[in-house]
Amino acid sequence: MRQPRILDDARKLVVEIDVGIRALPIHNTPSEWAVRRCRPHQIRRAEPAFVLALARELVHTSALELPEIPLLVP
Repeated sequence: MRQPRILDDARKLVVEIDVGIRALPIHNTPSEWAVRRCRPHQIRRAEPAFVLALARELVHTSALELPEIPLLVP
């Protein structure tokens, strides 16, 4: 069964990306995107299941860090 291995590899890559982003001296969109873009060799030849698992992990990780923004309804 390859699914647990794929998920573990995706989570490992998300952790590497997160560590790289947290180590940035300046947190802005270009610098954070540069951290994510520096690993294309790991994604380019990956199986579709890995790419989907990576996307899900990135969305999940990013969603956990979003501040709660109150909805302003007039």
